[in-house]
Amino acid sequence: MVSNNFQLGKRSRQAVLTIHIVVAVAWIGVNLAFLALDAVALTTADGRLVAACISAIVIIIPPVVPALVVGMMISGVVLGLGTKWGLFRHWWVTSKLIIGTVLLVLVAVLLIPNALSMATPDPNRSADQLRDQFDMISLLMPPIVSSVALVAATVLSVYKPAGLVRQPSTRVAVS
Repeated sequence: MVSNNFQLGKRSRQAVLTIHIVVAVAWIGVNLAFLALDAVALTTADGRLVAACISAIVIIIPPVVPALVVGMMISGVVLGLGTKWGLFRHWWVTSKLIIGTVLLVLVAVLLIPNALSMATPDPNRSADQLRDQFDMISLLMPPIVSSVALVAATVLSVYKPAGLVRQPSTRVAVS
């Protein structure tokens, strides 16, 4: 079993837990805003409004989402290391670490490069031209996937399903 000599005090644990919750809630809020912007861009006939939605996505996503995913990961790791739960002791904590790691990779490898590669939309183009140029349907996936993952992590935190992670044996066979 992995030993844990570092333990957060009550106030420190509460502070880190508060940060962890606020960051996760903020990320869900950003996802909802992202979905709303995408939904408007997919349904309006106004090219200027589509351009404005795309511009908002391009402005908001690259700086905000990486900060949230890093904040969530750091606070989660600190909580795992600094509490009785551990990072690799309970399945629910390990599962949350895996969810966070997958989200971090998806954000770094897919979301941010795609958002940064999006050109500034021309507000004089038609809504259909802009939707074709920016493939608004594919922009629905990132906020849906991360919202589902964040809700799953929240459910794990609330219900804390039983089960310890099986630790490798440290016994040495004697012949």
